[in-house]
Amino acid sequence: MRLIEQKRKNSIYLYFLAKGQRKYLGKPDKINKEKAEEALNLLDTQITEYKSFRDKIEKYLHGKREIEFKDSEYKMIFFDMDGVLFEKPWQESKSRKVAISTWDLLFKKLGQYDILEALKNNFENGLYGDDVDSYIKWKEATCKTLKIIPLDEKTFQEVIDSRILSRGAKELFQLLKKSKIKTAIITGSFYRLAQRAKKELEEVNHVRAHCRLFFDDNSLLKRWELNKTDYKHKIEIMEELALKEGIIDKNGHPNLNQCVYVGDDVNDLEAFGAVGLAIAFNSHKNIVKKAADIIIIGGDLTEILSPLFDFEMDKEKISFYVSKDVKDEWLNFAKTKDYSTLPDFIMKSIEFYIKEERASLKT
Repeated sequence: MRLIEQKRKNSIYLYFLAKGQRKYLGKPDKINKEKAEEALNLLDTQITEYKSFRDKIEKYLHGKREIEFKDSEYKMIFFDMDGVLFEKPWQESKSRKVAISTWDLLFKKLGQYDILEALKNNFENGLYGDDVDSYIKWKEATCKTLKIIPLDEKTFQEVIDSRILSRGAKELFQLLKKSKIKTAIITGSFYRLAQRAKKELEEVNHVRAHCRLFFDDNSLLKRWELNKTDYKHKIEIMEELALKEGIIDKNGHPNLNQCVYVGDDVNDLEAFGAVGLAIAFNSHKNIVKKAADIIIIGGDLTEILSPLFDFEMDKEKISFYVSKDVKDEWLNFAKTKDYSTLPDFIMKSIEFYIKEERASLKT
């Protein structure tokens, strides 16, 4: 669902991502008018002009109905939290890019990140067992470590407050409420961060979080509760909530085919396989992108609206796909091979997506 353009050594390669498929279009000296028009047809259906798209969303939220939403076939959306609802920074580690979760940020702030890395290695090497609940044992050991350090509530709250909502999150949840689509957060992160998301997004119907911390009168970590919210347990929660919302099949069983899951990491793979539409959002892991039905790169959550509602564009009323001016630029480029004729937003996307694509190939 996203155009990736790569400018390398005076060559331009056009790739169109749709369920992991890529279409090679050609080098500049091979892009004739016919090729350019082929690109335009793909552009019409797969890429949004970001600024215009955001303007349409803002107008819709303020009562100016320039976008008409059809009834979606999907009745409920489940969201992972770290990396989806909140931005997840990435850093280089041992020649690969790794995501920085809230757990990581907490241990970094405490100056004990090496301990967390050791605990992760124990988990990956099977020290906590190889059953589906091994991650619970891993987090139990992690919480015990936080108590020994010790973790104080002020430090914990500072980390919770430091997380940044993903671009478009608030607008997306407002639109989903207008469309009467139910929402839920299922996360392997902290209960307090999930509650912050529920408060700031306002329209979240359900929250299920893995770890809830409790502090004593001296504001030091006293105890914790760990819930099964990761891997296959995500499916159990989705079935429970779908049933609660009346999303059922003719036999009265929860119907996850009418549900969507938005995730970014390997602990979301089981959930991907259980729902009607799996969306990989800003994931840097090939295994995750291959498992998804839709891949979204770029960090704006409102971009899930297009596959969710299967927009049929009314050319007279809605033009948040590529405008006529942009089409003219492409046709001119096909004749002149002059990079300066490309629109600014396309040139900017070239630099951004080359970086993102190269990073994903390392994982």
